[in-house]
Amino acid sequence: MIPLAKDTREAIGNFASKVENRSLLFQKMVLSKTWGHDWGHQARLNDANRFNVLRACSSGDILLSEDQKNAQNKASSPRARDYVKKEAAYRAKVAGALASVKVDNAELAKCQVENANDLLSLLERSYQGRSHTFVGVLGGRLLINMAGGVQENAGLALDRCFGLPFIPGSAVKGVTRHAALWDIRNTADRTEKERKLRLALLAFGFIGDDIRTGRKKAGDFVWAFGDERLLREAGQPFTQHDSFKGLLSFLPAYPTENPGIVAEVLTPHPRAADAVRGREPRPIFFPAVKSGASFGFAIVASWSPDGADVPAVLRQAGAWLRSAVTAQGIGAKTGAGYGWFTIDPQAEEKRRAAMEAKSRQAEAQRLKVEAAATAEAAEAARLAGLPAHERRALELDRELTETSFAEFAKALAGKPDSDRQAFSFLLATKHRDRWKKWKKSDKWKDRVPEIQKAAASFGIRLP
Repeated sequence: MIPLAKDTREAIGNFASKVENRSLLFQKMVLSKTWGHDWGHQARLNDANRFNVLRACSSGDILLSEDQKNAQNKASSPRARDYVKKEAAYRAKVAGALASVKVDNAELAKCQVENANDLLSLLERSYQGRSHTFVGVLGGRLLINMAGGVQENAGLALDRCFGLPFIPGSAVKGVTRHAALWDIRNTADRTEKERKLRLALLAFGFIGDDIRTGRKKAGDFVWAFGDERLLREAGQPFTQHDSFKGLLSFLPAYPTENPGIVAEVLTPHPRAADAVRGREPRPIFFPAVKSGASFGFAIVASWSPDGADVPAVLRQAGAWLRSAVTAQGIGAKTGAGYGWFTIDPQAEEKRRAAMEAKSRQAEAQRLKVEAAATAEAAEAARLAGLPAHERRALELDRELTETSFAEFAKALAGKPDSDRQAFSFLLATKHRDRWKKWKKSDKWKDRVPEIQKAAASFGIRLP
């Protein structure tokens, strides 16, 4: 079972089978290898890490169901030893319980994707000249925040509400700053080098150690530029102080389409001594975002000091970020081909066109609602100005059906004066054709005089 408080376990199950939030399951409710297993003495579940990862993956229930089936077959094997059967039966029980967890909620995923696209669209409209946005498509699988989870080196940055993966803003800023430092260092032209340095200082900000040469190593910007004195001259007036808050805010990158989460496997080679003893390599499982997923990146200028060219800072930071995610990648194991993106300008234009169409549709819907509300208010004002018997006539017309209208007419003599007057008004106006039919019908020949008398008493002349 999962280490949980007793009352919590009773509410959600021993294996949290009633929890549907992927982030909550993966970050808080993790199956342990050595705790809570009751299939035998010193019970241990070596598949715990794998089961935890599969439970958080898209279509992981299918793989867990296969594990359950294989374990059941092993538990029923007549050749297996008793302790092997017990372990297999327990593993089948755990796999079945975890397979019942439903973490893929299409409605929540759709809501998150719409929110991400709407955010990019709103930033482009509301922060014109002060924002830079684009959408990147994963060319390889993405490993992000691996060290931040409960399991060692098997974490994943997941949104707490929607359970979808995202790239933290700190990671976005980190790779952009890394690309900027290398770009400054590799720029040969002195004027261009100073321009890029100044833009980087404004974009990311700095502390004292970043712009000075220490006893053991130079600060990041000193390393990139090459000379502390020239650096301070190039960064004037902002380098007069030992700290400066950067102009830009790097927002988290959220998926603009529903991404898939898959299980990655790393199988370390055993040591020679272990291989001689016959020990088999043990695969390590960790989650990854499937290639082909798209993420929306956004940079916003949060403030503007005197003497700062904000549009230039944004353009240069956007170029550094695009270079970082396409050439170097983001997240873990980028050297092994993970975390790199492609940027398709045509797809970007298509996204913007789709968001503009959605915006126009929303505006048209808003105008339609406003027009309906105005018409409703005008109708309410008109009704308020009508005589009481006409307002009551409208109410009766809405309430009475074809059958109940006739029944009301037959019982008209016993109705209150307000209802008799309103009903007579209806027969004289909207239902005059029905009244003419009643006058010609033998079924109504006894009722017609009573209705005419009632109408005449209120000064209403029936046709």
